[in-house]
Amino acid sequence: HCGQLYQGGKNFIKNEYYMDDKIGYRTNKSGATSTDFQFVPVEFVAARKPNDARPWNILENKQLLILDDNYSDLFVGKAVNIEQLNYTRQFDNTEWQTLYLPFDTDCKIWTEHCEIACIDELQFTENEARVTYVLMKEGKLAANQPYLIRAKSTGTHTFTFKNVTVNPTEENRAQVASNGYEASMNGNYGVISAENLQNKDGYMLQGNAFQKANGTNDSLPSRRWYLS
Repeated sequence: HCGQLYQGGKNFIKNEYYMDDKIGYRTNKSGATSTDFQFVPVEFVAARKPNDARPWNILENKQLLILDDNYSDLFVGKAVNIEQLNYTRQFDNTEWQTLYLPFDTDCKIWTEHCEIACIDELQFTENEARVTYVLMKEGKLAANQPYLIRAKSTGTHTFTFKNVTVNPTEENRAQVASNGYEASMNGNYGVISAENLQNKDGYMLQGNAFQKANGTNDSLPSRRWYLS
C-alpha cells in the first residue's frame, strides 16, 4: 500500500497509509520510502507529538529509541530490534493505571519504581467494574497485552530496556472473566476522546475501578487500554 507517490517532486497520492518522516524520507506504513516511484525498505517507529499534524518516524537509529507520554498514535508495521529503549512515564498519583506496550519486558525492570499486575476477574455494577488482579514480581510482560501499573511514588520515572524487539502495534481485544458480562480489554495506541470512548461503551480506569465513560471523562492516552 502506498501512502504518498512523487514524480518530479510533485505529490500525486496521499491516502490513509501516508506518514511523514522528519529525517526527510517519504515513508509509508508498509515500511518503504518512495522517491520517483522507487521504494526502499526502511525500519520505522511512527508517533505523533502534540503539535504535529501527523505522525513522524521517530526512529533515528537502532541504538536508542525514546518513548514518553508526549508521543501518541504509535505505529510499527514491522518488528524492529533496538539496542536500548527508554520508556518515560509521568505518575501524578500512586493509583493503578493501565499499561499496553508493543514490546516484551522483564517484570523485574519495573519493580524498582512500580508494581505490576495482570487482571484476574471483573465485577460489574451499573456504572463501574471492580478489578481483581494478580501482582507480578517475576516473569515477562508480553507485547500488545494489557497490564496494570502503579507507581510507588509520584513523579516521572524512566525505565530502560536492553536489546528490545518492538513488535507491530496491534490493538488486541483480550477477553476477561466477569460476573455474567462479556467483557474485553482493548489496547490503544492512539488517543481516544471521552466522547468516542462513550460511543464504544467503554470503561476507563479511574481510582480503584473502571468507570463507564459518560462523555465528560478525560481522554484515554496512547499505550493504555480500556474495557468494553
